[in-house]
Amino acid sequence: MSPCEHCRRPCGASADAANSETAARAVLADGINPPQAKPSEDSAARWGTAMHEAAHAVLAILAGGVIDYATIIPSEGYRGIVCWGQAKRPGYLETRIIISLAGEAAGDLAQKGIDPIVTPIRFTCEETSRAILTGLMKHKPHKTCENDFCEAVNYIIERRPDATLGSARGDLVRAQDAVCTILRDPGVWGAINGVARKLFGQSTCSDSEIRPIVAEHAPGADLLTLMRRHRLSLRL
Repeated sequence: MSPCEHCRRPCGASADAANSETAARAVLADGINPPQAKPSEDSAARWGTAMHEAAHAVLAILAGGVIDYATIIPSEGYRGIVCWGQAKRPGYLETRIIISLAGEAAGDLAQKGIDPIVTPIRFTCEETSRAILTGLMKHKPHKTCENDFCEAVNYIIERRPDATLGSARGDLVRAQDAVCTILRDPGVWGAINGVARKLFGQSTCSDSEIRPIVAEHAPGADLLTLMRRHRLSLRL
């Protein structure tokens, strides 16, 4: 699940936390504490959750975000979460869409044992996803989200309030294709695996623990630059 300042706000941060880097960093000074540990879950599911949250965290940092904490300690309503803030800058909504979708993609790949570097991957809208998309389009803007897919669609609607169901679905498919391409970047995938291993081992990580791993595997990388490098455009 990602991020904290939107939808259910499990971390208690306000929506204004994303308005500036200063505000985002102020979240760190609020003394927000991650959930307390609960009994461990099945290791395969735990690894999938670690990869899911690691993907959110890594791409959030590559988009200029600041992490409060990432955790795979389950709580009511979610198996893990990344609490973070991001300054609004050009491309803000496009990166939010990618970050929201990347967690589910990485977690699914991990549980299936697929390495996107060697195996071409592509996601499609399944029936349940289409149903959610249709429901959101009927009641836009949708303020309460139950999952990352819902968040991604909300960002699509926010970016293009006049979008039709067909154009929103087209934007979503392009975003899913962009996620697949970005996850195939060796530096990005290496960083996600590195952060996931740390999360798997200690359950909760801070920005200061995650950022060096990202810097090691993807030095100087920026999410919008990666999108341009791979000639990705959501055409939003």
